[in-house]
Amino acid sequence: IFDEAHESFVYKYARVAIERIVRTARKRNVGMLILTQTVSEFDAYEETKRIRDLASIHFIFPQPSAEKVKLKEVFAFTDSQINVITNVMRGDKKNEGEEERKSSGKVCVYDAEVLKCSFIQVAYFKGTERSVVETKAEELEKIIRLHNA
Repeated sequence: IFDEAHESFVYKYARVAIERIVRTARKRNVGMLILTQTVSEFDAYEETKRIRDLASIHFIFPQPSAEKVKLKEVFAFTDSQINVITNVMRGDKKNEGEEERKSSGKVCVYDAEVLKCSFIQVAYFKGTERSVVETKAEELEKIIRLHNA
């Protein structure tokens, strides 16, 4: 699992290493989970384009409107699918509360083998969150300290 992978993309050694790991994992029928903010972050380097292209399944979370062209180019999504990814899944952040809660947890699962996508709603309960979900180093440190106290 590589979270915030785009931060490693600036280093050629890291890009090459990740690409080799992905290729080796794929040969052994192992899935890689590579997370980054936007689809276009994979376009800056040839190695990262290949990493994206090697993926069989893509979990696409809400994307900014600026990604519309890239979503159509890379995944050949329809305009209505792109609308869901860039607008519906993002929710209306102006109206907090029930409507915002309903829009959170949506993800597009794209199968590159059959060129199809499905939209799913993930049930996410903040109250039952475990430390494995946290990605901020400062928060993880607090959690670890609490558990070790």
